[in-house]
Amino acid sequence: MYTDEYPSLKNVILFYEISEESINNILQKCNTTPVKFSKNELIYSPVETAHKLGIILSGKAVVYSADPERKVLLRTLEKSQIFGISNLFSEKDSFSTNIIAKTECVVLFLSSSSVSNMLQENKAFLHNYIEYLSDRIRFLNRKITYFTAGSAERRLCLYLCSLSDNDTLEIKCNMSDLADMLDIGRASLYRAFDTICEDECIKRLSKTKVEILNRSQMLTKYK
Repeated sequence: MYTDEYPSLKNVILFYEISEESINNILQKCNTTPVKFSKNELIYSPVETAHKLGIILSGKAVVYSADPERKVLLRTLEKSQIFGISNLFSEKDSFSTNIIAKTECVVLFLSSSSVSNMLQENKAFLHNYIEYLSDRIRFLNRKITYFTAGSAERRLCLYLCSLSDNDTLEIKCNMSDLADMLDIGRASLYRAFDTICEDECIKRLSKTKVEILNRSQMLTKYK
């Protein structure tokens, strides 16, 4: 049974409110098996011809832009997260990013026809699918905001606030990747951190953890 071997399937957004028995029945109809990837191995890229949805069953992966001139980290994928939905039902567009295993990964791939059948046969799956698409639209809108936000401080503030509604945040990438993500220089990023800390809007707890001290002030102070 899929859920016995990979309990993380129960936490996949597309399977929320769906019983384990139903999840296993759905996946058995897809006639698919998990694929293992070694660290740094390419999982998915624009050269792929088959349109498919991927589910991270274990491990971590990173998503980079496909631009050969500039490799930009877009996000990190952890177990129970999915990818490939943007071009799943597109006849023309190729996949727009490179996905690389950050650690050893196990991925379950679902074909577009399999996902189409699920959408027609299971109302809960359909609802979850639509909800996920809505969340992705909001995520992309936030990305656009980062790139048009103005100062380095403003871009960093918006990024930090987008990570969580909680005040203690974990940054899951290094400073070089974060600078690329926000489209600013690394020196500018360090200065932005220093400025926001000095203004007592945030506190650095460690290299990867930040505490927001005054969210509303932070969002209104920097332009």
